[in-house]
Amino acid sequence: MAQKRVSVRLVAEGGRQVKAEFQGIGEAGENNFKRIERQADITGAVVRRVMGVLGAAISTRQLVA
Repeated sequence: MAQKRVSVRLVAEGGRQVKAEFQGIGEAGENNFKRIERQADITGAVVRRVMGVLGAAISTRQLVA
């Protein structure tokens, strides 16, 4: 699996601005993880469907032979 490194440099005056910047980073990361999770779920469903079709085809071939 490829690894990516992210470097973030925050320059802000005042605690509220710093807090807002960190919240934005956290929300963006959470949204990206949710997107990756949805894609993995879709991919898993497709793989299960393909394996089911292959299993049925192999079973049918066994019955015919």
